[in-house]
Amino acid sequence: MCRRSILPTLMLVVTGGLGSVALAAPDAGERCRMVKLSAAGAHARELLRCHVRGIRVALPAVPACLAAADAKLARSFARAEARATCPPSLAAAHAASAGFVAELLAVAAPTPVPTPSPTPSPSPMFTGCGNGVVEAGEQCDGQAYCAPSCTFALPTVCCESTGFCADGPFPATADQCFLSGVPFTLGAACELISPDCEPAHACGICVPEATFPVTSVCCQHAASCTDDTIEDTVELWRFVFQGCLQVGGSSVTLGTCGGAACVPGG
Repeated sequence: MCRRSILPTLMLVVTGGLGSVALAAPDAGERCRMVKLSAAGAHARELLRCHVRGIRVALPAVPACLAAADAKLARSFARAEARATCPPSLAAAHAASAGFVAELLAVAAPTPVPTPSPTPSPSPMFTGCGNGVVEAGEQCDGQAYCAPSCTFALPTVCCESTGFCADGPFPATADQCFLSGVPFTLGAACELISPDCEPAHACGICVPEATFPVTSVCCQHAASCTDDTIEDTVELWRFVFQGCLQVGGSSVTLGTCGGAACVPGG
């Protein structure tokens, strides 16, 4: 038998076989579930794309990008549920998608390199950081704005955009906020507006850090000193960098200017 006579016969066999199988169309509930599963997969891809963009510029994922992915998932679920009721719920799908992305990010995370903590330079009269007394070689000791190393803790930076907020140390967080196009506030922390909120979700606001009692700080120059008073971490930062280090000062400590040298004191 030639090839031309075989081909029509095979087509009849195949089409006849398919015609004997009845393929049932998915009902409304199955279509609802198909839409939700597809939306959850797309949500995971969008979240990964947000993180990849951040990695490309050595920054965290832009909050607005993550929020847009969440909003798209919610819209898809709303359309599916307008036609039928089916699992999973929006919360369950979001948790599964975010968990999957978190696992991938953990697998791809670089091995952190420990950074040694800075330590104050002790003087012969130095008796130890942590005794609550500001001594030579220390910037502070035990105050709310004082790091465990007895050095000044710089003010927190808080980014806020459309209900989302995140905070972190200055100046790195300020740079991240600026590059991401998100407004930031120096001397503020992110506060959740509801106990149901979770970190990295759109439900926080930036709240200014609490003030503290008026405190004297002193800037040491080569053969002179200057002092000023502060009452919040932003004023502290301005004195340290703008009022001291940027104008030739060599060190800053809590205390007053006694003639030509700073006199430490809490």
